[in-house]
Amino acid sequence: MSLNAGLNNLYPTQIQLEKIPVKQEYINSALQQEVCPELRKLVVEGWDKYIQSILPGKKLSDWKFESQEWINIYRSEEMEYHTHSGSQLSTVVYLENDGEGGEITFYDPRGFAARGYDLSFRPLFNPTDYMPDTGDILTFPSYMYHSVRPAKGLRISVVFDLFLYNKS
Repeated sequence: MSLNAGLNNLYPTQIQLEKIPVKQEYINSALQQEVCPELRKLVVEGWDKYIQSILPGKKLSDWKFESQEWINIYRSEEMEYHTHSGSQLSTVVYLENDGEGGEITFYDPRGFAARGYDLSFRPLFNPTDYMPDTGDILTFPSYMYHSVRPAKGLRISVVFDLFLYNKS
């Protein structure tokens, strides 16, 4: 790796945000604890786009892959600080978010990177909150620690984890 004159991003973490119109069939499937095949296809296409953006010249088809997915239906619950260990990418599709709260919070993946800095630099390392809308699709590296704040109202999301394997 080489550095260029000026500002260099050494440890960026890309989070991809896309928006889709939510079809009733996506919600109906989720309420049956099933993932609509059309929604799964959209997520796989998003993974391919994400991989091409961070690894120029690569695409999802360069690997064998599997996915795991599950449906979350919440009315007020929160989710603790966690990662999706073992997978390479994680995607959350928000099918319904009709209340207040429910922000997803992402934490700096560099652990104690702020250690030793003067307190005036601490905002550079603060967590990032995002208030998702219905139809949002967030894709991020599975090693990203994140949590979900409590919500008031119905929140339905489908979570997908991508597992990549060498073709050999």
